[in-house]
Amino acid sequence: MVRKVYYNMDLKVILQRVEEHLHHRSTSGMDPTLSTSEIKSLEAINRSYKHINYIIGGNKRAFPWMTKSFKFSTVDEFTTGTVTATNGDKTIAHSATGFTAAMVGRKFKTSEDDTIYTIAYRASTSSLELDQAYVGTGGSGLTFNIYEDTYDLPPDFQELITITSPSGPSKGLKHISASELYGEKWMLSPSTPIEYTIRPTNSKDASVTAITGTNTTFTDASRTVSGSGTAFTSQLRPGDLIRANSDHVDGTESGTLWRVVESITSNTSLTLTQYWGGTTATTSNGQKLDSWLKVTLSPPPKDEKVYTVTYIRALTDLYDMRNAPEMPDYYHPALIHGALSDRYQEEDDERTDKEFGKFELWKNRIKVDFGLTHGSMRMVPRVA
Repeated sequence: MVRKVYYNMDLKVILQRVEEHLHHRSTSGMDPTLSTSEIKSLEAINRSYKHINYIIGGNKRAFPWMTKSFKFSTVDEFTTGTVTATNGDKTIAHSATGFTAAMVGRKFKTSEDDTIYTIAYRASTSSLELDQAYVGTGGSGLTFNIYEDTYDLPPDFQELITITSPSGPSKGLKHISASELYGEKWMLSPSTPIEYTIRPTNSKDASVTAITGTNTTFTDASRTVSGSGTAFTSQLRPGDLIRANSDHVDGTESGTLWRVVESITSNTSLTLTQYWGGTTATTSNGQKLDSWLKVTLSPPPKDEKVYTVTYIRALTDLYDMRNAPEMPDYYHPALIHGALSDRYQEEDDERTDKEFGKFELWKNRIKVDFGLTHGSMRMVPRVA
């Protein structure tokens, strides 16, 4: 007798197979409200999903469907004119009219003071406010520089493979720790970056912004998101993460997970990579995840140049039963064995080792198939 192997399965089928093995009975369907056992199996499937897809090989090679690239442009250093600064005062006055709104958030330093400030507010083209009072001696006619050393990474960024610059595309920038960066390297004048460090924003929620427009509609059983008065083509781009501003409940389809934008048709219509889970929702509070990790370059960039970030993307968890795992369908059965290994271990079942062995065989098979034979698994947070 030849046992049938299931490929190209959506989440509902995978969950059914796990539950059938656990309870030795056929599962023809599932109620809209998942049972306690189904919730545990669903979480186990997602853990197996991550275990496989976050395998990284030598030289940080990853599976092709997990590897993406992203480009960002540095900004020119601004040194035109002179400024007037006063000890104990946050206000900086320009000799002409060179300050722009885009300078808010950038670094500011004068030639007579080693302190590096952040620009908090621009009052006019000739006046700005620093994040703290000026501690130097102060005076007029001071030379200065304004520069940007920190840039947003893409919202679905999970782990870096390399950062390359146009001046040395074959050689990536060198990673340094944050402690090294904020030592003497922090004082380096703008030049050509050769090193980087990655750090989180102060708060993940601080990097969430509203999707503009009157309403954004996420429709159940559809990957299409529609808007009213929205500006999808200018505000969003493929790869962005969006949601309907509702808290997600683990193990259920309640609430809104972040979903990835696949394509944008117009200002009022876009398509997601997966079905949106939950009932149809029309909201004026749709959200976009701008970034929750940033890269700081050292020395700070002096000129406008384009840098390429090659990275491993974040996987959104599978909860909507219509969605299929974002990996080649041939390997979908591996998720069943991985989930069963977890579930049997929870129940102290003797079948744990057998299922774990099958899961390891599948992992080794996929590593060999894609040349990651010396791979290691990295666990990462769920994007939700």
